[in-house]
Amino acid sequence: MPCSLTRNGIEFDATAGAVVTIKLKAKSTTQIVEAEYNGDSIPVTDNSTNLTVVSGPALLLLFLAGPPDTVAVVEDCGGGKTRRLFGYKGDFHPALGFKIVGSP
Repeated sequence: MPCSLTRNGIEFDATAGAVVTIKLKAKSTTQIVEAEYNGDSIPVTDNSTNLTVVSGPALLLLFLAGPPDTVAVVEDCGGGKTRRLFGYKGDFHPALGFKIVGSP
């Protein structure tokens, strides 16, 4: 499974209908406690969530809990391959947002 998201400035482009797996990798104990995509809650399991890209712009929100930490938010592209979307060191962000634009 290839990566679905392509960075385009401050947003990400993808094909509408693509299934995307987002994972949070933390050095300490930071976790995704809730996730929303396109205004709807999406399930979180083992610090990861899946979404199906909608047509047009939509917002992915990740709500986090944990101490100041070193964190990477990645797309799981399958076969052990990931693509880094965002990260930080020695800090804490209670919420992260990613604009994803789905095209036909």
